[in-house]
Amino acid sequence: MQRFLPPSLMVLLLLASAGVAGAGGAELQVRDLEVRVELTPGARCTVEASALLRGGTENLFPLELELRASGSGSSSAKLELKGSVGIKLPEGVEDLLSSLNLQLLNAFLSSYEGKTLGELMGEGGSTGTIRLKLPEIGLPEGMREMVLEKIEVRELKVLRPGVEFSLLVVLGGVEEGREYLPLSLRLSQELAEGGALLSARAEFSLPREGNRVVVKLPGGFNLEDLPGEVSVENFSLSLKLPEGAEVSGLPEGFENENGVYTFSGDNMELFQSLLRDLGGTSFSYQYSPPGPPLLTLAAAAVVLALLAGGTFWVLRGRKRTLLPHGGE
Repeated sequence: MQRFLPPSLMVLLLLASAGVAGAGGAELQVRDLEVRVELTPGARCTVEASALLRGGTENLFPLELELRASGSGSSSAKLELKGSVGIKLPEGVEDLLSSLNLQLLNAFLSSYEGKTLGELMGEGGSTGTIRLKLPEIGLPEGMREMVLEKIEVRELKVLRPGVEFSLLVVLGGVEEGREYLPLSLRLSQELAEGGALLSARAEFSLPREGNRVVVKLPGGFNLEDLPGEVSVENFSLSLKLPEGAEVSGLPEGFENENGVYTFSGDNMELFQSLLRDLGGTSFSYQYSPPGPPLLTLAAAAVVLALLAGGTFWVLRGRKRTLLPHGGE
């Protein structure tokens, strides 16, 4: 059985590293893009990315997002999203959000629970005279069948400009991709002179086949399919693998130094070619369960030493009280 890194996760990480989330459909230049990927013997993956974004200042804004995803039950996934978006909202929207009652808002959102994502994006749903339809974003067929089991807004605060929020979503029918949970993603965007500095970090589990970790990257991702115009220049990608890892299908141009594969370029065509050629690349290596953290072992040793010392002191004291006076 081949294990594919979920396309949705790959797209999410690439969007985070390229800063497309702040483009707003306009022209965006991504400079000094650095993506660092590390696969560990304990079947975990860490992705870190940073970039300098250049574009219209109206399309770049302060941003802080944190996503945590975990398994829930046999076929559900719990998503917790919180953060702040410092974007100027349309006139009247800030006042509307300020006056919202979370209890009433969640009661309204609960009317969409039980519907699939495909239904919400295609036909939408309605409560009374209010109709909700999610934007069509071309989800894979497996994701379109996922069911919105629960949605709850836990916090909503108007910042003027922007909002701060906390959201809980539980999706059912998650048959594929659960082997990558738990997953966490942090995304930060800070305004700088003429642009913004973007950084992202993601951590997630990797699938195993027996005692081996096996990952295969998907293909088909194309920046040209995204809204707006995105250009990438001065980029680098580094991939650190455990000792003895088997690599298949890695594109030409990577340099390998002590198990760290690096690729760099300076134009959009080369970056797009790299994304395309990475499809089908696979990695496989021996799984090694993570051992107890060093600090935990050190703490345990200290506790044992204290217990041993305390026990010796108590026994020695009892021995003194039991012996006749003047004896040892």
